[in-house]
Amino acid sequence: MKTSLEVQNISCSSCANSIESALKSLPSVRDVEVDIPNGIVSVSHDEKTKEIVQTINKAGYPVKSWQSLTN
Repeated sequence: MKTSLEVQNISCSSCANSIESALKSLPSVRDVEVDIPNGIVSVSHDEKTKEIVQTINKAGYPVKSWQSLTN
C-alpha cells in the first residue's frame, strides 16, 4: 500500500529526516519519501495508515490529509 500525506511544518531537511526516522522505526513501513517544498510525505507500507498518521503527529508535524492507494 502507498499513502500520500499532506503534512504541515516541513520546512527543511532536518524536518524531513525526523519524519523519515520516526516512520522507518515502524515494522510495517518499507519506504519513505519527503517532498519538502510541497509538504508531502509518501509512505510504502503493509497496513495501518492510522499508525503512520499518529507517528507523524507525535513527531511534531500535523497531518492535514492523506490518501491511501493499494498496489
